[in-house]
Amino acid sequence: MAAPLKCQRHLFRLPRDEVFLNCAYMGPLTKEAERAGIAGLRRKRAPTRIRAEDFFNDPLLLRLEFAKLLAGEHSRGSDAGFVSSIAQQVAIVPSASYGVANAAANARHVRKGSRIVVVGNQFPSNYYPWTTLAHRTGATVTVVDRPSTSPGGQTSSIAAQWNEQLLDAIDASVAVIAVDPLHWADGTLFDLHALRKRADEVGAWLVTDATQCLGAMPLDFEGIAPDVLVCASYKWLLGPYSLGLAYYSERVTQDAEPIEESWTNRVRSDDFANLRLETEYRPGAARFEMGERANFIHVPMLLAALRQINAWSPAAVSAYCGQLADATRALSRLSSAGYSYETDSRFRTPHLFGIRVPPRVSEDAIKRAMQERSIHVSLRGDALRISPHVYNTKRDMNKLVDALLAL
Repeated sequence: MAAPLKCQRHLFRLPRDEVFLNCAYMGPLTKEAERAGIAGLRRKRAPTRIRAEDFFNDPLLLRLEFAKLLAGEHSRGSDAGFVSSIAQQVAIVPSASYGVANAAANARHVRKGSRIVVVGNQFPSNYYPWTTLAHRTGATVTVVDRPSTSPGGQTSSIAAQWNEQLLDAIDASVAVIAVDPLHWADGTLFDLHALRKRADEVGAWLVTDATQCLGAMPLDFEGIAPDVLVCASYKWLLGPYSLGLAYYSERVTQDAEPIEESWTNRVRSDDFANLRLETEYRPGAARFEMGERANFIHVPMLLAALRQINAWSPAAVSAYCGQLADATRALSRLSSAGYSYETDSRFRTPHLFGIRVPPRVSEDAIKRAMQERSIHVSLRGDALRISPHVYNTKRDMNKLVDALLAL
């Protein structure tokens, strides 16, 4: 077993006088990713350094590195075939919404009378493409809202009840289950294994936006077997804005029509000297890739970031974030002062969790307290969203808790 991670702040250029507990808003670049971006800028200023093969080599390496992240422990052994099979089904996209839009455009099994299931206040990237499809086809989008209270009024079981109601909403009329691994506003975990089982029972697609978890917690990709998984790079992948990655299963890519027709997505497009108009796409998910996917600045940045995350491992990142809260007794201290949170560890993740404030504390008071102490968190809905990473320390968590207890 690898040794536990120690604080990795030395790999970042974060201001020393600020407490950044807000990776769910936007992840910082590592120094290595920053260097890769600067090198890309310098390469672009002298185009003679950009060769024809550069349009294809770095994107290939990026897909493979992302496939290693999805494969998890499989990528640390000798199962290169498993990693390669995933990489073949990975597409480089500009955003999570673009990745979902490709899926929605090819969900031909959705028709009048079909249902698409989502959760309440779901992040728009995995919502709007489905409402548009429903409007066009006559299907219905079923929203399963977060319960306001749980049986007996115990906050700790609200997440369990939400998961149960989500499964109960799925029947034979459901064509797509569009649910993310966790809720972006408060970190509530959804049981994707149970959703996969129910999807198989009714013949539905499972489409998930993993932007708020991939890289920061283990994800059983093989067990979940998503039909579509999308991920923006600028949060927990610690990459640049305007770049993401998406996985599409073979049943989604078969005979699929992309929302954009890029010349590099066709066969033999790497032969610049004999470039011709082609009718055939490259195999796998290549047809879904965005135009100019070889971005000579962003792709090397994300490649550097993914290599670092794979070197740490998502499990180690999650364990580090968990021990920050455990060692400082942050949550129990807040609970004693009237703040509430999800206490059931089955439905809470260490890297992103929501704290609901007592009625006596106003939103303005929280904002003022955070600004005065240079603490960066997010207010999302009725939750104060806390999202630490490996650059945070126990001191950061204590500073946050002390500020909230003073209100």
